[in-house]
Amino acid sequence: MKRILLLLLFPLWLSAQNLPKDIGEGIDQNAVLEFLKEWQKDHEPHSIMIVRGGKVITEGWFNPFSREYPHTLYSVSKSFTATAVGLALEEGLLDWNKPIIEYFPDKIPLNPSENLKKLKIKDLLTMSSGHEKEPIQIVGEEDWVKAFLHTDFPNVPGKRFLYNSPATYMLSALVQKASGKTVLDYLRPRLFEPLGISGMDWEVDAQGINVGGWGLRLTTEDLAKFGLLFLNKGKWEGKQILPQKWVVEASSPQIYPTVGVTDDLMKNSDWHQGYGYQMWRGRHNTFRADGAYGQNIIVVPQFDAVIVTTGESPNLPGLLNLIWKYLLPALEKGKVVHENFPGELKALALLPLSSSIKGNLKDLKFSDPSLKGIRFEDRSGNLWVSFQTDSVEHKIPFGNGEWIKSNTTMKPPHIFPGIKTNKEVISKHAVAASYAWRSQNVLELQLKYTENIHTRYYTIDFTKSELHYKSIVGSPQVYR
Repeated sequence: MKRILLLLLFPLWLSAQNLPKDIGEGIDQNAVLEFLKEWQKDHEPHSIMIVRGGKVITEGWFNPFSREYPHTLYSVSKSFTATAVGLALEEGLLDWNKPIIEYFPDKIPLNPSENLKKLKIKDLLTMSSGHEKEPIQIVGEEDWVKAFLHTDFPNVPGKRFLYNSPATYMLSALVQKASGKTVLDYLRPRLFEPLGISGMDWEVDAQGINVGGWGLRLTTEDLAKFGLLFLNKGKWEGKQILPQKWVVEASSPQIYPTVGVTDDLMKNSDWHQGYGYQMWRGRHNTFRADGAYGQNIIVVPQFDAVIVTTGESPNLPGLLNLIWKYLLPALEKGKVVHENFPGELKALALLPLSSSIKGNLKDLKFSDPSLKGIRFEDRSGNLWVSFQTDSVEHKIPFGNGEWIKSNTTMKPPHIFPGIKTNKEVISKHAVAASYAWRSQNVLELQLKYTENIHTRYYTIDFTKSELHYKSIVGSPQVYR
């Protein structure tokens, strides 16, 4: 169970590229605080930002996460890829009516199927490529485009919704093929720079193509800007950045899930309200960019608002239910003052591990090549831990009762461990670490990747000379 520490601090700093702020205005502050309490019970929050009337009325980062850190977005990336497609269509670089195989004549099967011949851009945008199952296996290949085009297409494209990250990758590949630039570089002068967004990065495959369906990292405020752009139908500071027609179509239902749909799902599921161009329709006349583990850009037109969340949630429907239960009524009610609202919201924190026990340390050796050994050094209460692999030693400081921030070359956990891509486009990863003794011979370590999402959890039993490791995306491992 995750817990949050509320501190009465109120740091405030602005830069020229920040959205204007009117903290606490236009929202029931009591309801926001109730949401925060409920959010932390079964989820790990990282940040929240609510924009109304073009101004930030609520914002908070949960230490050790902070404002300046970019954050892994997972499938929120899809909405940015689709935006690049919309711009490329507007510029005439891509053609709605041109079959996909005509863009990649050197990568298609010798005898392409009739369904593959019919596949077009809109079918990729609406997740209706004609696959029976998501062809996620292509990410293990050297050439993803070729692997995608050589999969089976048993269904007529455009007819059946099937969530499909490789289809989004193909959209990225199309933009790069047509423009000669990666989606990231293509969007830089057209989207990111006009919105005052910088410092972003995006994972690429072995061919140097942005993976499209995931892999983008942006800050919380960057996400709010993107949502505000869509709320305003593509207009930013009086200038039309995106074609209005595209924004309306992308955020409108273009297709509906049909397999296994029930009346209950149609009424109560935020994944059964329709799908646009790489955007979900939601209940309460909302639409959103949506990423695994609780990354959300939720646009709420009826209240002129955008709600952004980042975190590590194991229950996405549960998180959205909390948003509808607390934050939607908070916007509807309007300004209701809570005496301590600014301080509490501005200094949220995830509690570090803590203990008063002094344990018995000893270095350990293991037979697994992924972790050959682990060494310890106690420096005035901070514990320096060295994780040894075949060729590298990663030395990281851990705090007792506090998060110690540092950088490491040890990679974070990933959803797709066998993926053939440049998973990391940065050489070192920002981390925050804490430790606690559970007994004199059992040590716990937590290593949070604060520009990612996930945490490495270690329990070391010195009596048995073994280490237990887990992360939310990986299978538990035991090193002996």
